[in-house]
Amino acid sequence: MIKILILIFSILITLSCTEPIDTTTKECESNIDCKDNPIKRVCDLRPNSPTINSCIQELLICDPSCKEWENCNNGNCETKVDRCNENSDCDTSYICDSSHNCIKTTLNCDPICEEWENCNNGSCKLANNRCYTTNDCNDNYICGASNNCIEDPSICNPICKEWENCNNGSCELANNRCYTTNDCDDNYICGASNNCVEDPSICNPICKEWENCNNGNCELLNNRCNDNSNCDAGKVCDNTHNCITEVIVEDPNELIRDRHFRRGFKVRSSIQPGDIIGSINPDFEAGEQIWTLGQWASFTDLNNFPKTITPSGDVYWEDIYKRVTIGDSDGVDLSLRVNAKVEYNNTYYVHGSSLGRTTWVHLLGEQTITNPYNQASGCPALSELTALNFSVKAKLLYDHRNISAGYIENNHTAQYLMFFTIQNLNQASAGFGDFLWFGIMLHEDRGRTQPMIQGDDFSQKLIYNIGYDILNDYSNNPITDNEWHTLEEDFLPHIITALQEAWNRGYLSDSHNLSDYKIGGMNLGWEITGLNNAELQIDDLSLIYRKRAAGVNECANGTDNCNINAVCIDTDSSFICRCNSGYTGDGINCTPSTPVDEIRYDFNVDGNKEGWTTQNMSETSPNGGLWIMSVPGNDPLMLSPTLSLDASSYSKIIIRMANDGNPLATSRLQVFWTRTDSTNFTEGISASVDVSNGGGWATYTLDLSSNVEWRGEITRLRIDPILSGDNHSVGIDYIVIAP
Repeated sequence: MIKILILIFSILITLSCTEPIDTTTKECESNIDCKDNPIKRVCDLRPNSPTINSCIQELLICDPSCKEWENCNNGNCETKVDRCNENSDCDTSYICDSSHNCIKTTLNCDPICEEWENCNNGSCKLANNRCYTTNDCNDNYICGASNNCIEDPSICNPICKEWENCNNGSCELANNRCYTTNDCDDNYICGASNNCVEDPSICNPICKEWENCNNGNCELLNNRCNDNSNCDAGKVCDNTHNCITEVIVEDPNELIRDRHFRRGFKVRSSIQPGDIIGSINPDFEAGEQIWTLGQWASFTDLNNFPKTITPSGDVYWEDIYKRVTIGDSDGVDLSLRVNAKVEYNNTYYVHGSSLGRTTWVHLLGEQTITNPYNQASGCPALSELTALNFSVKAKLLYDHRNISAGYIENNHTAQYLMFFTIQNLNQASAGFGDFLWFGIMLHEDRGRTQPMIQGDDFSQKLIYNIGYDILNDYSNNPITDNEWHTLEEDFLPHIITALQEAWNRGYLSDSHNLSDYKIGGMNLGWEITGLNNAELQIDDLSLIYRKRAAGVNECANGTDNCNINAVCIDTDSSFICRCNSGYTGDGINCTPSTPVDEIRYDFNVDGNKEGWTTQNMSETSPNGGLWIMSVPGNDPLMLSPTLSLDASSYSKIIIRMANDGNPLATSRLQVFWTRTDSTNFTEGISASVDVSNGGGWATYTLDLSSNVEWRGEITRLRIDPILSGDNHSVGIDYIVIAP
């Protein structure tokens, strides 16, 4: 400003030193007229200017002329200090008034509002669409760097529908929502609210992958299934619901071949049991028929009757006497039925004289397990085994006993047997081929479930029946209730015990070596002497052996330390010693049981009955070493004197007697006994044996060692020499109670 004043002052001095300007002389009328002047290049055309129409310096002039509140600076009008054209020319809290002066005002905001704010009556407020944070913005907008509300780049635009989800800026269908039916699963349609709903024309519930919907009902596709019952014979339902050909993978150590009876039976003659006369075959499985059907003492042969197929696919053959059913449905492999009431023509079986029969009615399935002359397959020697695991499921459907006149409890019964032969199959042994019977009775109509050891009159072999009680699911619960029972047991230790018992009794005397013995064969089914009509089902029959691990067999190589009066049993890791019958100890030390003397009644003194009394027989006395009596009717008996016997010290009752002509049907010797805990004679505490009626003297031995009722202290005996007579005689030579 000082420089400008100095310049103006210099000009004024210069002008005062020059001659007055001739206002009538025009130096210029436009800037063109001044172009040759190096300093004064502008023609002054301002009205009332003292230098009008003269060439002047252009920086000295403002055009248009400055306002009163302005200064001209080098040709530019500038607002004077504290003067203004508008509010922005004033300091904070000042405004420009009408005279262009900056004056203080109370309406302004202090401090000054930000660029994104408006001052409203002294308060700063956000301008429209401006923000401090995203909370100041509308939905789907965020607060940007310049405090502007801008669209959220993660938000879908346009906004998604109610049935959509926004996923990284894209609208996608929510679960079970739809635009069209194509967006829904099978059997669903797109409803009015964009929900996938069940198609009302489709099955509900929705059919499975292996089903078709037919008019609202789910039906199985061809060769598809829910269970085995939906498949044809010979097929099973697998875990993908396809019917596939059944493949039974047997344990390689299974001893029973065709254990589900799917190949049927070869049939033996009912008249000549050794003759194979035909077969019955359900045609479930091709291959050699393993089983043979024995139908002894029947009047017909089942192979002469047609095969019948049930709706479930089971197959059976039947006549009026018997029926064999082979199951194709789950749960039943074989069912055997015998109607002995019809077989015996409603008259009880009498040994040797029942309608020309030489034996009672049998219906048995039989098979060879180890071929004596080809032992490449079958059972290993017992000395090589650690287990023989037996199992079967069984259910008695019914047993109608039809008890009537002529019934004798000890003679007439129905038994379902399952027995194996324990056989010497060492061809180098003197006892090659010899065997004992070992097994169980699945059903006995009198409920006699105790173990039984006795000689078999027909085969002259020992029968060792282990009884019911040791079998799982069978203790105190014999098969009499039309319910399935599962029987499971390791037979090996019981078979070894059976062999010991046989050796002690003189059976299988040519070999006491376990390595000579194997499972030879088996049979199962009915033997009936009563008038029973009975049927029993079995399923899943099995006998699996387990061989000991390779290693030392102390029993076989003689390195065991068992007593000479004990048997050595090899195990996986060692061996077991068990004292023989008649000896006690731990198997290493075995001593004879305390010996006792037999008790004899020889009746060798005439008239001396030795304490015995009789009932229902003629009053006679011993004479000449024999006691002869006639029997006029029922229940002849002899009562012993009072006794005090330890049953564990005595095991046999031996009677030498004769029966001269009394009825064969009632010619049966029966011995009863009482104990300190059971003082009455009952059928359940007795033993019996058939006797001849031909008049000859014979010795009869009743072995009570395995009779569970022969126990404790025996206090008296009752001997019925026959069951009834017709005035013919019986004679007693002697009675012996032996250890």
